[in-house]
Amino acid sequence: MRDPDGASHQRDVVRHPGAVSVLPLHDDGTVTLVRQYRVALDGDLLEIPAGKADVAGEAAADLARRELAEEVGLSAASCERLVGFFLSPGYTDEWQRRFWPPASPRYPPRPMGPRRTTWRCWPDLDEALDGTRCLPSTPRRRSPC
Repeated sequence: MRDPDGASHQRDVVRHPGAVSVLPLHDDGTVTLVRQYRVALDGDLLEIPAGKADVAGEAAADLARRELAEEVGLSAASCERLVGFFLSPGYTDEWQRRFWPPASPRYPPRPMGPRRTTWRCWPDLDEALDGTRCLPSTPRRRSPC
């Protein structure tokens, strides 16, 4: 590739179809997260439900509702878009849309499999955003920051 100044560089770029993520905030102030092992970090992360746009023609809000059901077993009548952003534009063109179900999603628990465990452990959203509570194991590969 050539940058705007004309210098030549070699770059790896990951092309991505896009994704959604959903912030399932409940009436009691808790948020439902999914614990997933991430091989790049060699450890578990707590994440909000999210998924790749892998069904042709599926509306982003419908994808958000589907991911909410698939990842954490929640049902929402609707999802409203909060924001859209590039996830990591230094190496990928992935555009992610973040959604929020305006009515507290229903929570019929169901087993998620050995590598995906549902957690609903924060008394309020601020603690969830802090991310320091309820993580049973931290990634072995640590950030230098």
